[in-house]
Amino acid sequence: MRASFLAILYLLLGCLCVHAAPLKPDESVLIFPTIGWQTTNGWEIDVHGLVFEPHAHKIITRVLRRSLGIDEEELKPGEDKLFAERARYFMVDNERRKQLTIRFGARTATLSPTPANGHFHARFVFSTDSLGAAGISGALSNGVLEIATVSENKKVRQFHGQVFLVASNGISVISDIDDTIKISQVTNRHELIRNTFLRPFQGVPGMADVYQSWSTNSGAKFHYLSASPWQLYEPLSDFLHTNHFPEGTFHLKQFRFKDRTFFDLFQSPQNYKPRVIGDLLERFPNRRFVLVGDSGEKDPEIYGALARKYPGQISKIFIRDVTGEPTGSVRYKSAFSDISVSKWQVFRKSSEIVNSIP
Repeated sequence: MRASFLAILYLLLGCLCVHAAPLKPDESVLIFPTIGWQTTNGWEIDVHGLVFEPHAHKIITRVLRRSLGIDEEELKPGEDKLFAERARYFMVDNERRKQLTIRFGARTATLSPTPANGHFHARFVFSTDSLGAAGISGALSNGVLEIATVSENKKVRQFHGQVFLVASNGISVISDIDDTIKISQVTNRHELIRNTFLRPFQGVPGMADVYQSWSTNSGAKFHYLSASPWQLYEPLSDFLHTNHFPEGTFHLKQFRFKDRTFFDLFQSPQNYKPRVIGDLLERFPNRRFVLVGDSGEKDPEIYGALARKYPGQISKIFIRDVTGEPTGSVRYKSAFSDISVSKWQVFRKSSEIVNSIP
């Protein structure tokens, strides 16, 4: 009897959990740049985004500012406005049980209801025939598949995103962001917070030119990886665009005020990065990978361990020196033990690596 009661209870709870509602006019969607890959008969693509309702919670804004150690009275002119812009996605209400319909060319698909954190994830399979039937086969020529939300409610805005279609063969660059292409000063918490929330983002001189050269001359595809949270996606995306970095997929960390991820905001990426990079390496076993990072945290150790695990796929590792350690230091010898010296390079100026990949 008890077992029957529990079974009925689980069924009822399951019904409550799957109850979903369409998007409202005052709700918004961010569709993050994701990846598509070739299969035997076509393509698989990942879709990832966030449903939220914008809010300006003054109390939460103060809590975030205080938790970051920012004294409101010490803010310089303009910093309060920039903080509000950078912090606004930390203030939103993530919308649960929202069910979206998205369109790829002429094909539409309805996603599962969003969980408590408002993030939606989906994977779709397109056969070669279905690509043509959906009217999107032409999108493959430039490597980008455009997607958009659709709604029967005309008052609901349409939101757009991109899926970067990456061929089975070729060169992929997995690039760290902080202190690799954007000056963040991760090793100095005070400066890191000010560079993240209070100052205009500043690019590492010459790195955009290097990446554009790799894109143009070697056909490299780019994947931008950071331990920064998804709440910083828009300012980071704007930074890449205004500084003329090649477009690419984004891989950022989950963070939410209301759960345990709050304590992960500035934690070391040592557990996060290997998993994300490993997934990309295993998804594209025939591509060659270039890993670009910096010496500020654990990039040499993380990249070295991955190069030992995937020796046939990782063709080059570049580490931007921000700590002043010589190439022959104990740290680098340990991080890159059993790895050919031709496979890794520590650099100080971007000009040192511009012609370093085929």
